[in-house]
Amino acid sequence: MLQTQELQFVLVVLIVVDFLSAFYMLFADAKGWETPFLKVLEYQSGMALLAYALEIGLILVAFRGEVFAHLGYSLDMMLVGIMFYGVLSTASWATAARLLNVFRLWRAVRMVNAALLAQEQEVARTRGEVSLLNEKIEALKLKAKRADLAHKREVDKNKRLEQNFRAQRDELDTLREALQIAAQTMAKVQGLEGIADLMGEQDQLELAKAAQEEEEEEEDDDDDEDDDDGDNEGVEDLLENKSARDRHRKRTGASRLVGEQSEFARKSSTTRSRFGAVPEEDSESDNDDEFADSNSGPETNETASVPSQTQSPRGKVDADNAERDVEEHKETSAGRGKSRRPTGQTQTRRLPV
Repeated sequence: MLQTQELQFVLVVLIVVDFLSAFYMLFADAKGWETPFLKVLEYQSGMALLAYALEIGLILVAFRGEVFAHLGYSLDMMLVGIMFYGVLSTASWATAARLLNVFRLWRAVRMVNAALLAQEQEVARTRGEVSLLNEKIEALKLKAKRADLAHKREVDKNKRLEQNFRAQRDELDTLREALQIAAQTMAKVQGLEGIADLMGEQDQLELAKAAQEEEEEEEDDDDDEDDDDGDNEGVEDLLENKSARDRHRKRTGASRLVGEQSEFARKSSTTRSRFGAVPEEDSESDNDDEFADSNSGPETNETASVPSQTQSPRGKVDADNAERDVEEHKETSAGRGKSRRPTGQTQTRRLPV
């Protein structure tokens, strides 16, 4: 408490006032002035001397022997002792001794040094805080840089995931289209087989009906051998027409089927090659292409090869049954033939198609 700046400032002010009052009293005494203000200055000097003595006593109590090691406090004790002795002895030099307070202004110098030291400490503390703030700023910059890098990596990861998702979606769309084409192809193939079976049944019924009508006409008319030959020619024409119609229908259905299979194989190959997979059906698609090329040849080759490759077992049975009925019809007509009509009047009938 005794070393605080506030208390030291009060003591320095008191020392300066005491020095000025002593100087004024000496000047007034030299001039022979008698004023009441001089009495006030005398009382003030007495109070200042008591304050000096009290400070010295407190310092001795607080620091004890360490006070004598301090040059300033030793000088203060000596000067205060001289002034106190002059006042008690009522010596004429007592007022002049108070001018020695000018040597006690070392306290003002110490106050300035203490203020400078405090400012230096404040500057050092401020520099420390600034350094700490700079470290925090650098740490925040590093953290922000790491966050920026993490954000960039996350953005790149999201882009890669989006690209993979788009690729998988495109692959799924392509596979879905391929499955739709395959389903449509299978449906068309099944529809063609059903139509071929239905046409075979209708042709068989029409052939049987025509044979029955022919038998009835032959029994009633009892045609001659020329009529039988004409009937045979009509039956042969019927078979040829039926065979040509069957070949044309099967050739058309086979060509359509081969075209759809080739289109499906091409799309499947394109899809698999796009995603890096080697399709196992390449050999089958090549065989289908060869089959399509063989079918796109001359008409004679189509007539000879398409029916044998596309004719269903049921169609074969229907054709065999039709031929068997025609042969039986020929045998029956040959056994019953009679020559009732002249040779030049040969009647030729054709079975209805």
